[in-house]
Amino acid sequence: MKTKLYQFILKEREKTARVLDQVASTLQNGGVVAIPTETCYSLAIDATNAEALEKLLALGVVPGLTNPIIVSDLRMAKEYLLVNEAAEKISHAFMPGPVTLVVDLTPESKLAPKMFPTGASFRISSNIFTRALASELGKPITVAILPNTPVYKLKELQGMFDGKIEAIVSSGDLPLVLPSTVIDVRGVEPVLVRQGPVPFDEILRAAMAMPTVA
Repeated sequence: MKTKLYQFILKEREKTARVLDQVASTLQNGGVVAIPTETCYSLAIDATNAEALEKLLALGVVPGLTNPIIVSDLRMAKEYLLVNEAAEKISHAFMPGPVTLVVDLTPESKLAPKMFPTGASFRISSNIFTRALASELGKPITVAILPNTPVYKLKELQGMFDGKIEAIVSSGDLPLVLPSTVIDVRGVEPVLVRQGPVPFDEILRAAMAMPTVA
C-alpha cells in the first residue's frame, strides 16, 4: 500500500479545501488516515464503518472509551449519543478543546459496535482541520492512538505507518500536549477516566454549575 502524504497549511485555503475533500473521500471509502488533533497525531476512520474499524484494530488499536469520536458540533453528537445535562454543560464550557466525554449510545446509533458496544466517548476538536473533516464527512470520526504511544513528530508517524494506512495529513511536528482529559458522565457524578490538559476539578465545577436563569 502506498501512503499518501497531505500537507495541512491553514493559510492556504484552496489547498486545505482540496485536502479535506480527498481525505473525507478516503474515510468514506473505508480508509485509515493519520490526522493531527489538538494533542497528538491520531489514526482516524469513519466511526460508522465496521470494515474500517477492523483495519484500525489490525494496526494494534485496542477498543476502549479513550478512543473517542470527533464530531463537528454538539448537534452531530446528539444524532449518535445520549448527551445528558452534565455532558452539555461541560461541552459548552470546554469544547472545542482537549476534553473527551463518555456517554451512552442512542438506541438507533450507527456507530461501529465492536468499538462502542455499550457507550462511546466524544469531543469537538479545537484542531481546525480535524473538526472541519468531521463536518466534510458528515459523520463522526473515530480517532485512536496505539496504547501508551502518543505520536507528535511527523517522521516518527511516517516510520510507524507508512505503507500501512491510506494517508497521512501532516501539520509538522506537534507540541507535546497530553492526550485529552476523559470524563465519564453517565452516572450521578462525573468520574475521571484519564487526566489530560484540563484539570478534573475545573470540569467538575462546570458539570455541577446551576443552569443559567434566562
